[in-house]
Formats: sequence, structure tokens, C-alpha cells
Amino acid sequence: MKKFNKAIVDWVLDAGCGTGLITYQLKKPVVCLDINAWNLTRVKNRLRDSETVQADIERLPFRDGCFEIIISTEVLEHVPNPAKAVKEIKRVLGDGGLFMGTVPSIHPVWRLRRIS
Repeated sequence: MKKFNKAIVDWVLDAGCGTGLITYQLKKPVVCLDINAWNLTRVKNRLRDSETVQADIERLPFRDGCFEIIISTEVLEHVPNPAKAVKEIKRVLGDGGLFMGTVPSIHPVWRLRRIS
């Protein structure tokens, strides 16, 4: 089993945090990672107790296995190489860690969502 850096393991990584709308709902503390500096400025204003890191999700600046929880919502469809991004997430996710990710659905049933 990998040994975790306790300074990081208690933190959640929001990989591709955007402006922090989802991050705001997460258990604190959170490392907010985004490639866009403007987004990170908004996050800093919203979530003063979080850390922000400007980086590419395809090249995460963290050591192997240092997070137990990583989320990435509506991000993978925007990166040039989603498989590389997932490989990086897997690299920094510790053994037995939890990854929660979402991508937009193209299933026809989503066309009916406005009916409700």
C-alpha cells in the first residue's frame, strides 16, 4: 500500500474546478486545479480556505498516490487527450482511492429533460 503525504491526503482534488461552483459543495479542504487563471481567481474569491493550482490535467503537478479523493466534473470532454488525463488522475489517486467524474450525456433521453 502506498504511503500518503498527510499534508495532502486529507484534501480533495477538484481537477478542472472551473470557477468553483461544484467545489463550493465539497468537504473542505480542497485543492482546486484548473488550467485557466481567470477561473482560479474566481475560486480564490469564493473559497478562501482552499488551495488553487494552475496546471494542465494531462500533467498533474503532484506525486504518485497523494490523493484519496479526486473529482472532475464536466472536464474530460474539453481536453485534447482524455485518456492521458485519466491516466494522470489514476497516477495521483492512492490505492483504494475514489475518483468521481462526469461527462455530458449524449443519450437521447436527455433531450426529454425539459419536460420535467
